[in-house]
Amino acid sequence: MYLMGSFPVPLTDRQQGELARLKATMHSFNLELVSQENIVRGQVALAYRKVLNARENIRRYQDSVLDQSKKVAELGRESYKLGQTDITSALTAQQANIQVRNLYLTKC
Repeated sequence: MYLMGSFPVPLTDRQQGELARLKATMHSFNLELVSQENIVRGQVALAYRKVLNARENIRRYQDSVLDQSKKVAELGRESYKLGQTDITSALTAQQANIQVRNLYLTKC
């Protein structure tokens, strides 16, 4: 009487398929990490450019626009006092000055 049986012996199976799948998954995660880093770098660069532009706008307003607007409003007021223009012109100049100052404050 003979009894036969077979069962797998893990001598030749080194789970190469599982290792290949895990390597591919790790490679995919590394590529995703690089992608996320590039997105963050792009967002930081964009935010930095926006800050530089905002600073330039604020500097331009402080250097010239605010002073010019104030002078125009003062000239409108003085010309009204001297009787050269009517009240509408003086009020329009004052209103324009206020609008410029409000625009400056919204950009700050």
